[in-house]
Amino acid sequence: MTSDAGPMTSNTNNNAGRMGPATPSGGDRVVRSTPSAVKRMRALQRERVAVLDKYKEALRVLTDNDVRMCEIDAELKLLGAGTGAVEEEEEEEEEEDERIVWGR
Repeated sequence: MTSDAGPMTSNTNNNAGRMGPATPSGGDRVVRSTPSAVKRMRALQRERVAVLDKYKEALRVLTDNDVRMCEIDAELKLLGAGTGAVEEEEEEEEEEDERIVWGR
């Protein structure tokens, strides 16, 4: 071989022109996290936990309210079962009052 053909190299590694060592899989090297990035990540994780806690509390309150509303509805149905006739009379009186007010 002559020197006109250029340098002969036996390196066929695709990473030969890159700076720094390659990972064993042949990809680029792993960049280490900076301390500020780690702090930011931890802060975001704490914020996420706080949001989830608030969500769980709100869901618990809504569930408690829903249960209480069902209890109130049941109580009203029980009370209304005995006073159904009274309610009908009150509605008739209200309709009569409206007719008087509006001159119907």
